[in-house]
Amino acid sequence: MRITVCGSLKFKSEMESFAKELISKGLVVRYPTFESQKVADSYLNADPQTQKVMVMGWTYNHFQWIKESDYVFVFNKEGKCGNSTTLEIGYAKALGIPVVALEHDEEMSREVLYDDFAESSKEFIQLLGDFHA
Repeated sequence: MRITVCGSLKFKSEMESFAKELISKGLVVRYPTFESQKVADSYLNADPQTQKVMVMGWTYNHFQWIKESDYVFVFNKEGKCGNSTTLEIGYAKALGIPVVALEHDEEMSREVLYDDFAESSKEFIQLLGDFHA
């Protein structure tokens, strides 16, 4: 089973722990690693055109991961998502890929797109079994 995790840099360490818990259970998981500090520095020091190309690459790469996924998990701690995660949710739904979120969303237009909610990796894994039951 292939899972793509979407979420904000704000919750990097928690999202990474969540993804690694899924991987330890045998799932194929793709999640944003937020690149090395060297890449982050090169982005911050780049001219606007180069920054645009870098962001485009990261965005289309994540879209490709979603396209190849069986499920998308949205790590929306505190019920919040940014612009990129919102785009990724819409893309997944347009492709017919189920989207599960960590928490209910403060924005109704995203909330209605979630197929279900799971507050932990254990709960998400259980939900995956329920989806296939």
